[in-house]
Amino acid sequence: MDQIRLSEKNLIKIDIKDKQVSISRNKETIKRLSNIQEHQSFYKKQIDKLNEKIKEDEQKIIEYEEKLIQISNGLLDGELMDRRIVNNDKMKKRDDISSKKVIEKNEKKDEDKKILDNEYKTFRKNDGTSDYSLNKETNKFFDNNNKIPDYMKQNLKDMPSNKGYIWKNILCFGELPKESDNLILFEKCRNNILKIHEISYDRHLIYEKNGKNQKELISNIERKHI
Repeated sequence: MDQIRLSEKNLIKIDIKDKQVSISRNKETIKRLSNIQEHQSFYKKQIDKLNEKIKEDEQKIIEYEEKLIQISNGLLDGELMDRRIVNNDKMKKRDDISSKKVIEKNEKKDEDKKILDNEYKTFRKNDGTSDYSLNKETNKFFDNNNKIPDYMKQNLKDMPSNKGYIWKNILCFGELPKESDNLILFEKCRNNILKIHEISYDRHLIYEKNGKNQKELISNIERKHI
């Protein structure tokens, strides 16, 4: 019984660690998003979602810690034994389940294709918006945001808020007070190409710089204001 308790406690401690990492990561993300000057209404919604996730994770940690105490006191021995029996039965049926999953996976691919086709039709019909596309883009945003390189995060701490990076279509602005109303954003691309975006009220200039070569103007776009 002691071994079963120890195994369960170790799993819970891993869950607690995962939640703590998630909370820390989301707090860092909130700090970065709070410094973004443009599209504030959009980022405000993302910040609200992150704050809600932090509350959920903190509550879950409290529940996990209470469960550790219950396990140490032997209050969940019956539940743990029942689960061990169920798990043993599942292991015996593993081969059958594995074969069934292969069949279900192939069937799911066909079903997913139908869903995607229908969602795409809805997307086109509704001028490019659908629940599927919005959820997909939101999940993509959070995933890319969590992968921002450490060197960028560090550099942003020393940059004014009118300078920053473009990382996988996410605008990352410096944390210091802005030095001007013009924006300067750096975007690293393939083949050692660095794009430099210089954005003023009425122009969007895009330069390319290859290694130590001089930057070259490749685009001069007029910004229209409605």
